[in-house]
Amino acid sequence: MKRIALTLVSLLVALHGSAKSLPASDATYLFAQRDSCDLYLDVYEPSGKARASVIFVFGGGFITGSRDSKEAREWFGELIANGYRVISIDYRLGLKGFHGAGLNRRFIEATRNAIDMAVEDLFSATAFIIENSAEIGIDPSSLVVSGSSAGAITAMQAEWEICNGGELAGILPEDFNYAGVISFSGALYNYEGGPVYAKEPCPTLMFHGTEDKIVPYDRIKMGKLYFGGSKSLATAFQKNGFNYNIYRFKGNDHGIAGSMMRNINEELRFLETNVLKGEKRIIDATVSDPGLKNSDLASGGFASLYD
Repeated sequence: MKRIALTLVSLLVALHGSAKSLPASDATYLFAQRDSCDLYLDVYEPSGKARASVIFVFGGGFITGSRDSKEAREWFGELIANGYRVISIDYRLGLKGFHGAGLNRRFIEATRNAIDMAVEDLFSATAFIIENSAEIGIDPSSLVVSGSSAGAITAMQAEWEICNGGELAGILPEDFNYAGVISFSGALYNYEGGPVYAKEPCPTLMFHGTEDKIVPYDRIKMGKLYFGGSKSLATAFQKNGFNYNIYRFKGNDHGIAGSMMRNINEELRFLETNVLKGEKRIIDATVSDPGLKNSDLASGGFASLYD
C-alpha cells in the first residue's frame, strides 16, 4: 500500500497552530489506478478517538473540482474539531471536455456514464478503506458518505446501488452499507423510472434550494429517466417510513451545494442522533433566510438540463 508522508504544511500547522488555519491531511493513500489517472484519498484525523468517519465527494458538475479545496477544508476543520474523521476522495470527472446542450440522448448517456464512473470510484475508495481499516484505524461500520452537487449525486446514487444490489456495488462486502448519507443539493439519476429501494436506505440528510436550476429540487422525467432531487426523494422516503432529514431552503438556488459550514449544527445533530444513536428522528423543515444570498456558482454540466 502506497502511503505519502505528512507534508510541510501539516508540520507548520503542528508547530505554529492557528484557530484560522486550514487543516492539512494526516495521511494520503493511493486507492485506485485507472487508465486515465491515479486516484488518492486524504485522511484528516481528530485529536482524540474518532466518533465516525465521513467520506467527502467534492462537487463541480463532473467537470471540475478537487478533494482539498479551501472551502471543503474549512468544513473538514469543523468536523474534526467535533470528533469526526474526514476522508476526502478523488474520482474521475466523466463530463470533462463534454460539449452539448439540451436534455437529449447524447447528454443523458454522457451523464449516466459520468455518474457511474464516480460511483465506481467511490466504491473503490470504500473497499480500500474497509480492506485497510486496521492500519488506518477506521471502523467500517461507521462510514458516512457525503457530497456536494455532483458529489451529492454520487453519494445518493451509491446508496441506491447498494440498496438495490447494483452491479457497481459488487466490489463491497455483501452485508455492507454506509452508516449515513449527507447530501448538499444532490439527486438520484435513475434509469428505471423512479426512486424505488429494494432495501431500506441508511439515515439520509438532505439540503436543497427550492429554486435550484442546476440539480433539480423536485424531479425531471423523460421516458424511464428519473432525475429526482431532494423534494422528490423526501416524498418517497416519507411514504416508505425511511429515516431522513430534509432542509428546504425557500427561494435559494444551487448555492446550497456549498452550505456545509452554514449548516454544521444540523449536520452534527444528524450524525449524533440519527447515525450514532440510531434514532429515527425525522425532520422536514422549510428554511427562509433573507440573509442567505443566492450564489454565482458555475453551473457545470447541468445547466443544459433547463435550456
